[in-house]
Amino acid sequence: MTSGHITTSAGKIAYRQSAGTGPTIVLVHGNSASSKAFARQLDGTLGRTYRVIAYDLPGHGKSDDAADPAKTYTMPGYARVLREVAAQLGADDAVFVGWSLGGHIVLEAAPDLPDAKGFAIFGTPPLAFPPAMEQAFLPTPAMAFTFAPELSDEQARAYVAAAFKPDATDLPAEMVADVLRTDGRARANLAASIAPGGFRDEIEVVASLRQPLAILHGAETLYLLREHPTAAHMAVTLTGIGVRMPAHLTASGRAMLAHLPAAQVRALFPSDSAFVNRTGHGPTSLPELRRVLQHARRQGWADEVGLITPGLQSVAACAFDHTGHPAAAFSVTLRQHGSHLPATELVRAVQTAAQQLTSALSGRPPQGWLAGQLS
Repeated sequence: MTSGHITTSAGKIAYRQSAGTGPTIVLVHGNSASSKAFARQLDGTLGRTYRVIAYDLPGHGKSDDAADPAKTYTMPGYARVLREVAAQLGADDAVFVGWSLGGHIVLEAAPDLPDAKGFAIFGTPPLAFPPAMEQAFLPTPAMAFTFAPELSDEQARAYVAAAFKPDATDLPAEMVADVLRTDGRARANLAASIAPGGFRDEIEVVASLRQPLAILHGAETLYLLREHPTAAHMAVTLTGIGVRMPAHLTASGRAMLAHLPAAQVRALFPSDSAFVNRTGHGPTSLPELRRVLQHARRQGWADEVGLITPGLQSVAACAFDHTGHPAAAFSVTLRQHGSHLPATELVRAVQTAAQQLTSALSGRPPQGWLAGQLS
């Protein structure tokens, strides 16, 4: 990994760059953090494979404090710096990834990054104007520090702790140091800039994007499309479009979880309290979930019986993107003992749909995926 500085309209901006030579990824950190938040991505497999760039926002990390806070510590100001960083580092065609405030900066800059390959955000609910803050963000005591100009050591630790599971005690010292280092005017002025004309309507930005946008959000399955069978005796209603369900209980969620790295599954389910249930059944611990996912991975499809709604069962198969990661899943839900279709035919249907989408995405499924299942 290498590091350096570039000169922008907001002053000197510090950046880090991984050793990888693949396509470029630009990472944008959150409020009162720094590029050190992405150390594992820079130094790990991602950084060894791709050219990963992470920079410190103005007033953060090793970057200069803003000479003109009112101009720089705003969404348009941060977006301008992002565009300058990308231009100077030859990263206009990167995939831009933002965490929390960084995600809002990515959305602010997106319309002015026509060559970008795509965008990804996490911890970033897109905001319209006026922003519905109470709907977009879960209440937490740490929110009181988000826009505070000065923070004590104790308050800085509380702010960092909000990013970890509730019982975490061993907080990264560098993250606490990042909070204390941040120019307090950056937090205060960001709050003042949330005013009419202060930022782009992010809902409109998302709706108008011509490039792909990924939104990473928790351990839930989001339903995007629903079709009903024509036969009345088979028609069931599981859920609606846009509804979220616990991924570990749904067939489609299990089909995708089965192909995620073990570390990512562990991060999604950090403790037994993460295992909610709807009908009193389902996995209640990570080892139990891993056994379920291993079975789904081995057979090439996932199922659930009565875990979402008593009397209903589902089967699902996963589709993959060009990186080999789960992109979506197709599922069929029916009444228990209510379908005249054999289970093998339903499995074949979802696997065929998954295979077709994977092909359309130029996807790279795992070796042996669906082997012998579609014959």
